[in-house]
Parts: sequence; structure tokens; C-alpha cells
Amino acid sequence: MRSVWVVDTAVVTALGADVETLWAELLAGRTGIRAVERFPIRSYGSRVAALVADLSAAPGRSLVHDLLERLLSRLAPLPADAELLT
Repeated sequence: MRSVWVVDTAVVTALGADVETLWAELLAGRTGIRAVERFPIRSYGSRVAALVADLSAAPGRSLVHDLLERLLSRLAPLPADAELLT
């Protein structure tokens, strides 16, 4: 059996950009689901989503890059042999 150690946590969500804020919002019963206004949604089956409001993409890059950069910047330095489990 392989051991797994959780050494740190990081979040970037529609409810907050840190674990404490996210937890407080969840306990308060709030939702991050809202109407999509960032891009055209005519061809999608849903008009709502959990949006991280202040993501911004550099020219030619996806919003995913900003999201991952934020997540990784919040993690403590990791050992060289650490693996990211997703």
C-alpha cells in the first residue's frame, strides 16, 4: 500500500480564494453559482456556473493558467519527489 501525506491545501473557488473563506461561505449556506456573463452561452445547456470572478488570461493563454498559477503560489515549498494528485 502506498502512503499519501497531505502537506498543504490550496483553493481558488467561486466562494473564495483561501480555505478559511471557502469554509465560512459553505457553513453560511452561500453558493458560488451565478449567471454566466463572461462569454456567450447560447450553445450551452446551462446558463449558470460556479465562476471565479477575477480570473484573467494573458493574451493567447487560457484562464486555466491563471487558476493554476494562483493555486500553486498558495502551496508551501514541496519536496522534489512530491507528486500533485488531481
